Amino acid sequence: MPDQPGVRAAVWKLVMGYLPADRGACDAELERRRREYAEFCDDLITRPNATGGGDGGGDEDGALAARPAADDPLASGPRSEWSAFFADEEVGS
Repeated sequence: MPDQPGVRAAVWKLVMGYLPADRGACDAELERRRREYAEFCDDLITRPNATGGGDGGGDEDGALAARPAADDPLASGPRSEWSAFFADEEVGS
């Protein structure tokens, strides 16, 4: 396995079938895979204050990173958005 920077990662992507063998198709395939991953994350990540058509409340502006610690999903404080979310989940089940 080559040990130069960047080469090792590219070899693994080829070996694991993540990238096509045709170099000309690599950029398009990487873009497709990144879009697929972003959609996967949006489908699976739950954010209690997300509004809209199920877009997962994307974090393009970095707002999620700037949230206070009280909005941690493991926080049990009464002011936490997650506390209300989990209470609603208990009622619904």
